[in-house]
Amino acid sequence: MSTRVKQDFESYWAQTDNTFHANQDQASLNKYAAEICYLVGFGHRLLDCGCGNGDFLPELSRHFKKITAIDFSEKMLEKASEQLQKEGIGHVELMRGDIRDLKELCKKETFDVILCNAALQYLTVTEAEQFVRTCKGLLNENGKLVLMNIPDRKLKSLYLTNLYKDDGSRSDMAMFFQSLRARFYLFRKKLFSNRKGDSAQIGTWFTYHDFKNIASKSGMSCYFSYSMYPPYGYRFHVEMYPQRS
Repeated sequence: MSTRVKQDFESYWAQTDNTFHANQDQASLNKYAAEICYLVGFGHRLLDCGCGNGDFLPELSRHFKKITAIDFSEKMLEKASEQLQKEGIGHVELMRGDIRDLKELCKKETFDVILCNAALQYLTVTEAEQFVRTCKGLLNENGKLVLMNIPDRKLKSLYLTNLYKDDGSRSDMAMFFQSLRARFYLFRKKLFSNRKGDSAQIGTWFTYHDFKNIASKSGMSCYFSYSMYPPYGYRFHVEMYPQRS
């Protein structure tokens, strides 16, 4: 990801408290929250890296005795604080910071689970590797790192042609032609664009291999799954565990 693209993302998210979920009705958010909670499970301490406006903190607060939630956007954290106060939740600590500075933000703290949902896309592969290494050092024994909703590079062309609609419906008969059209679109855009490092308005698109490589270098084991929440079918999840010596 180019420096310019990264700056665009940071500037945009600093000015809004809306996370713009694919579907924003309460029923859809409940399904989304259920998937998140299923993957993180239960425990004593949770670190939420990139908590946004706190949409899922109330549900997560029922799974953990103490939560530290980090986001770099002051507006997002203000909205999260309002939600927590409204529901009378007092065991969630909100912290402003960049997840790339996690080591400094969480000195002398350890966690049962570290969650990073839909935020890794704003890191480069190299930054993601450093993030995983840092998280490993912050995990308790038998702890786990849950990386959610990572854009899948092999599905990028289908995403660009709107194959994944808000309701999760898809036209399998047209998939082949949509894929061809998307590949032509990407080729044409690359040919005529003056802006390097195009991110398709999402950020970094990762592959399974990226995380297998990161896990190997970091001494972690990893397990993959796809999102069961229909609008995000082009994204995948990774659960990572420190390897025991």
